Amino acid sequence: MFQKKYGVALLALILVVSLGFLAGCGGNDDNGEEPIEGDVVAVVNGVEISRDLYDTTYALYARRYENQYGEGAMDMAVGEGRTLGDVLVDEVIRMLVFLELIDQEAQELNLEISDEIIERGADFYGEDVISRSLIEEEAITQDVLDEYIRLEMMSEEYQRYYLANNQVEEEAISGFYQENIDNFEQDEVRASHILVDDEALAVELIERINEGEDFEELAMEYSTCPSGANGGDLGLFGRGQMVDAFEDAAFSQEVGVISEEPVETNFGFHIILVTERHDEAESLEDVREDIETYLGNQMFQDHIMTMYDEADVEDLLVR
Repeated sequence: MFQKKYGVALLALILVVSLGFLAGCGGNDDNGEEPIEGDVVAVVNGVEISRDLYDTTYALYARRYENQYGEGAMDMAVGEGRTLGDVLVDEVIRMLVFLELIDQEAQELNLEISDEIIERGADFYGEDVISRSLIEEEAITQDVLDEYIRLEMMSEEYQRYYLANNQVEEEAISGFYQENIDNFEQDEVRASHILVDDEALAVELIERINEGEDFEELAMEYSTCPSGANGGDLGLFGRGQMVDAFEDAAFSQEVGVISEEPVETNFGFHIILVTERHDEAESLEDVREDIETYLGNQMFQDHIMTMYDEADVEDLLVR
């Protein structure tokens, strides 16, 4: 089935884009000069990115990686003689360059961040354990963190502005749908079951249902599964979500027909009733919004890549 989770946060998008430059390729930041030490790590169209901002951003992401992979995460080898720490240095620089480029464009357009957006960013980092702990350790300061938050929030505002003023064309939406029709195919069933521990009881219940007794009432009375409280209803599910024997039986049964015999799994003996089946492709109307969001994110990614290619970027950080 087509994956619908296209709500890509701008920051994540920037990080993904930046990964394409980890080896220092792309863009026009090779100015032929030796990197220098100092309070500036990069210059973007004449605007400096401070070392304080870089250090704060690096600390935030390094701590997140350490929480996920352990204290030695930055020394983990990631190939070609590089460590995760080496990669993160480049990743953070590139991300800050993108954020600065977007901020410059937003200022040209006189975009402003609403109080609601500012509060949302402040609330997030105010509750974030990592940023709070780094401030308490005096590894970062609140004023520099506030500047990072402002850049993040402005980038989100610019993304909203750009997508509102650059609509995805209907031809692109329908074309994507046709080219990816296989991804929109559904293969789901909705089923109810009665789960019991004893095979003889399961056989008896099948006979009673075939003689006219109500499936839901028997599920509520006999099923050991929590779904029994709902008459045995398990809702919609696709392939790979249930144990093999149960799945094979459910997807092979006709709608409205119960199991001819109990289906045994490690949970016990199941009497299965398939109540719905969806094996047709989702219509364009059903997935139009998802496709539009997906293509809009791609279009925005291409836009910020073009901004980068056209920018005057100097990377001054000593590696």
